[in-house]
Amino acid sequence: QVARLRRLRPLVPLAGWPPIKRWLQRRVRQRVSGPTAEMRSSARTFLWGEARDAAGRSATTRLETPEAYAFTATAAVAAVVRVLSGGVSPGAWTPSQAFGAHFVDELSGVVAHPIALSEP
Repeated sequence: QVARLRRLRPLVPLAGWPPIKRWLQRRVRQRVSGPTAEMRSSARTFLWGEARDAAGRSATTRLETPEAYAFTATAAVAAVVRVLSGGVSPGAWTPSQAFGAHFVDELSGVVAHPIALSEP
């Protein structure tokens, strides 16, 4: 998939041309659909992440959340509530800087697994 996308890269500017853009949008509407309400209410999303340093040490963790669309909406609303309540200092912040490293853990339906550290 990556190789295919690289080959198509020179064509990307054409996607902004109005006739091509309309055609692409029509194709997406015809072929792509999001999850049903039933799926959004019951599905789960599983995430896995790993970071390695130059010495070969690694940290690995997993996160389980409600279905991705529902989780995104929940997280966005929680972030706005925190900002409007004065819980975030003015300025430009990453989510972790603004809300803390464990913000996601506080959201309903999230299961944060412990971080596993390993040596090379």
